[in-house]
Amino acid sequence: MPIRKPTLLSLFLIVFIDLIGFGLMMPLLPYFARDFGATGAMVGWLIGVFSLMQFVFAPLWGQLSDRLGRRPILLVSLAGSTASYLLLGLAHGYGLLLAARILAGICAANIAVANAYVADITTKENRSKGMGLIGAAFGIGFVFGPVLAACFGKNGHALPAFIASGISATSFLLTLVYLPESHPAEKRSTSAFSLWKNPFAGWNEALALPFIAPLAAISCLSNVAMAQWETTFALYLKENPAFGYGIGTVGKLFAFVGLLSAVMQGGLLGRLVKRFGEGALLQAGLLGTALGILLMPFSPGLGLLLASLALFGLAMGMIRPVLSGTASLATSPEKQGLVLGVILASGSIGRIAGPLLGGWLFDLGHAFPFYAAAAIGLVMLSLSPRPAQIAAVKASE
Repeated sequence: MPIRKPTLLSLFLIVFIDLIGFGLMMPLLPYFARDFGATGAMVGWLIGVFSLMQFVFAPLWGQLSDRLGRRPILLVSLAGSTASYLLLGLAHGYGLLLAARILAGICAANIAVANAYVADITTKENRSKGMGLIGAAFGIGFVFGPVLAACFGKNGHALPAFIASGISATSFLLTLVYLPESHPAEKRSTSAFSLWKNPFAGWNEALALPFIAPLAAISCLSNVAMAQWETTFALYLKENPAFGYGIGTVGKLFAFVGLLSAVMQGGLLGRLVKRFGEGALLQAGLLGTALGILLMPFSPGLGLLLASLALFGLAMGMIRPVLSGTASLATSPEKQGLVLGVILASGSIGRIAGPLLGGWLFDLGHAFPFYAAAAIGLVMLSLSPRPAQIAAVKASE
């Protein structure tokens, strides 16, 4: 029997299907937690603990995949994701919801392994394109998942959780059947294994480089703002008398934001960068994020809400790839991995802090998370390198 060759398409399909399950549950979790008597702060912990586990366990999964191969680690983590959604569907209280999210976060740390798989099967010349394909799988999954949430989330948490479990199981089976090993035995690490790899190793070196400290701060703060929105938006629309929207409508609105963000990243961004440059787009994205999220609590109805969501989705679609591109421009080739890893890890810290801050602020006042996220957007704008500075760095290469 011929040995199947590793392909990006197979990995794209597996990541895409797995992310549909994640996107399915994201807009529903605040509703389910509220049904179990959770406060806004408790909702924040439910979402933030996922990112916390992802941040802590990503180095462990990466080390294991270096020693044992990518495929077995992906299989174990996908099996764990399947189990976490099953536990979520069986939960009858906040404690089990939290346990399910902890397990889901541990297993979702396998994104580091997926990135390593891409690095295994691509050349240096097309590696960024390969990483972009996996990023596109994320974006498209976040569009389809909320649509399913709108369809199946109206009658409690069990059915959508079981559907998400089935989706993860499908991803597991596809990996088992169609995804071969990309990391051959002769290339595997033989170094001593450590259960804990310091995630802050190398940070001082990276942050000392020009532009990297403010870009890392923007990566962190932009995810604080985004995670605040993800945590409180559904509750705000449900409990605000001007809207009173249920899960069906909220799921469609999440999909609307995800679609616009994917359109920006997949279709518009390349042309805009060529015309205006990274610096101008970064500032436009930060300003658009602040304005879009500030308009949401002032929206008297669906019209202005859709306009603010459109601005927010397009702006957030600009920020993430432009941040990585700008950091790459300001970094020598031998430090690319270190710097981009610090940018990514900074964003993970923001996704831990954002839900906790947003949930606490929501308990103080339903509009407070939006005001805080808008203020964070203005802080990021003040931290951003000027377009002329970035253009000068680009021209010096």
